[in-house]
This record gives sequence, C-alpha cells and structure tokens, in this order.
Amino acid sequence: MARAHRDTLLANFHVRCVPDYEVPERRWLPALRSCFGSAASGTGKAMDGLLTLAEFRRIVLDRLLAYNHSRDAGNWAPLQLWDWGARLRGASLRQFPEDLVRRCLLPTCEAWVTAEGICVQGRYFSCVRAETEHWFDSARLRGRWPVRVAVDPSCDDAVYLVDAAAPLQFHDCHPVDRISMVHEPLQVRGG
Repeated sequence: MARAHRDTLLANFHVRCVPDYEVPERRWLPALRSCFGSAASGTGKAMDGLLTLAEFRRIVLDRLLAYNHSRDAGNWAPLQLWDWGARLRGASLRQFPEDLVRRCLLPTCEAWVTAEGICVQGRYFSCVRAETEHWFDSARLRGRWPVRVAVDPSCDDAVYLVDAAAPLQFHDCHPVDRISMVHEPLQVRGG
C-alpha cells in the first residue's frame, strides 16, 4: 500500500496500516524453525518438496491456533487479550461506507474551474455544488482557480470534487457537453 494511502486512512478513518515488511511479529520464526528444522532458515535444502501445500497449511494453522491459546508474559493468551479488549474497550468495530473509503484512496490531482466547467486532464466536468454556487459564472468574470479532484483510473467519467473544508465530503462530477454549454446562453437570450 502506498504511503499516501496509509496517510489518508490514518488521517480520515484513524486506521493504521503496517506493511508486511514492517511487522514486528518475528516471533513466528522460532516456531517455524522448530517445526521444519533447518529448512525454515533456508540452510538445509534436503527438506525441499517433502510437504504438500495442504500439509504445510495444516502445520502453520496448528501453530497459529496453539500460539493464540498459549500464555505468554503476563499470563494472557492473545485470544484472551482480544476478548478483554472487545469487552472493556468496546466491542463495536468501526465501519465506514465502502464507497467513501474507495473515494478517499483514489488518486487526486489538481483541476481548474473555468467558464466551460471543471477541467480535469483536458476534459470538462460539472457538479451540483459548482452549479448552485455559480462557479462557472465566477470563472468567466474573475478567471480560473484550482480545485482538488479524485479521479478513478478505471473509469473515464468517474471524477469526484474533494471538498477542502470537509475531507470526507466528495461531490460527484459528470461530464459536460461543451456544445450545449455554448448554445444554452444563446437560446436563453434568443427566446
């Protein structure tokens, strides 16, 4: 997971993500070495290929279950610590809407509010907030200004305006037909 995504999860959802290579759980190595002998350390190649994947999985799962029920320093097994934390620290796990988490993890870029719309990588978009606050009219009078948008790389039309005041607030943007934007003022004036 990219560092920017980890920072986003921590800042917005108070969820800390630790990459695999930073996990301090090196206590498993002695347990694996005791099961597999010198083959676990990578020195004894005589044991290569003696276990099937199912046998290996069974051994690792048995060791995990034994570890979760064993008592370490302080006479607490990991399973007992989990139960204690759930009972005394609150058993409700935090849940967030999936689409909100997905939008927070999307790559962001700078877009420009112009008279034609919100320009993102050469394409123009609009959203309800921009229309209600008359952004495009303001850009026509005062010039353009930058905004942050989240862009879904898997879909060309999925652009979300990031609200600077509320980091968990996103405004759905839809593509703008530039021809209709040019003709709308003409039709209003002519009719």
